[in-house]
Amino acid sequence: FGMPINILDALVAVGVIFLPFTLGRRRFESERMHTALKWSFGLLLLGTVTAALMGFITGCDQREMALMSRNVLNLAICLLIGYASVTDMRSAKWAGYIVLVSSFASACAALIFMRESTETLSMIGSTLQALRSNNMGGDLGVVLAGFIAFCLVSRLRYIPWIIGLPAGAIAVMGSFALPHRTCYVVAIITLSFAVWLLPRAGIGRRVATGFVLAMAAMAMVTVGVILYSRVTGRNFKEYVETRVISILPNTDLGRKENHAWDTRLPGIMYEMRMWISSPLFGRGFGSQEVMAKRDPEGAMGFRHNVWTSSLAEGGLPLFLGFLFPCVASVVVGWRMAKGGADRTTVMIGAIGALEGVLCFVYASCTMSINVQRPAIPLGLICGLLLRTRQIQAAVAQEYAGYLDPYEDPAAAFLEVEEYA
Repeated sequence: FGMPINILDALVAVGVIFLPFTLGRRRFESERMHTALKWSFGLLLLGTVTAALMGFITGCDQREMALMSRNVLNLAICLLIGYASVTDMRSAKWAGYIVLVSSFASACAALIFMRESTETLSMIGSTLQALRSNNMGGDLGVVLAGFIAFCLVSRLRYIPWIIGLPAGAIAVMGSFALPHRTCYVVAIITLSFAVWLLPRAGIGRRVATGFVLAMAAMAMVTVGVILYSRVTGRNFKEYVETRVISILPNTDLGRKENHAWDTRLPGIMYEMRMWISSPLFGRGFGSQEVMAKRDPEGAMGFRHNVWTSSLAEGGLPLFLGFLFPCVASVVVGWRMAKGGADRTTVMIGAIGALEGVLCFVYASCTMSINVQRPAIPLGLICGLLLRTRQIQAAVAQEYAGYLDPYEDPAAAFLEVEEYA
């Protein structure tokens, strides 16, 4: 909503103040800090230190070094804040609902931006390319849309359908509202994951529900495109079609649009060459700007692939530091959603897995978790997920052997919501 970015620094600082009082608070003696959290935080911290030192050695811009150090440390700190924010299953459940509400708010923000842009386009006569100036904050409703799709396939209900279905429709429209090709790719892959891979359901139900949801999503997006074209008086439909076609290989676009990879591959190749020259610790924060001054024509699309940019700047520690939270969210979230021990762990597992897939695809396509705003939700959700997993394991260990008649004592105990 256009708030100053420094407000995020202030909120993260507030979280840091409370960390010493909450991080060590545990209800079960057997609970231990999740190994993935230790590795993620340690690698991000190590990657920040080594990339900053290499930046000094190679003579990079100090302001750029400070900015990138802040971005990476934000992700590391938010992992701890998310982990410390949950102390029992009841707080984990409410944290999950807060994530879903936040996703809905992000979708609404995208739709509000599109509505307000109609007046801007008519007043200043700019082209539809002006819509791409929106700097995406949040997930644009993808997590909420994916979670509702997951619930439909799994026959679970966490939100009354009279509220959930309209909210899901708004989330889908927000996911595809902004004409960013990356948004299209991320939304399609994440929603497909939510329908086809994440739920515990038969193949027939997945196919039937997936087909219905795909048709409904296509209808909503098509109607939205037509309405926007009529309101603005611009051919928004043709503009969107051209941008979708530009994602496909072997397409001739003439001079209307560039292919999606035309602005990415030069930067990726440059960053890979930079990494090869210093494979262990990279060349430091801000090293891309140094290379851009040497070769302005070849330098294009730097930091638009998180994996190659992290290798170029911080080497293997920074690369693994960005990779671990995404992989941990998908793997741990997958196990929790599939395990079905209780409703809260299934909910948090599904949210975490969706966030992990979303961030991994975003990181592979454009600048995302290597800047502050997208890194904050990844850190918070991954930390929330890992803490919930540890509480689940601690509960299972504490009550193992007390419920002998049950085949799975921990699962039987976890079915009682009051155990929080």
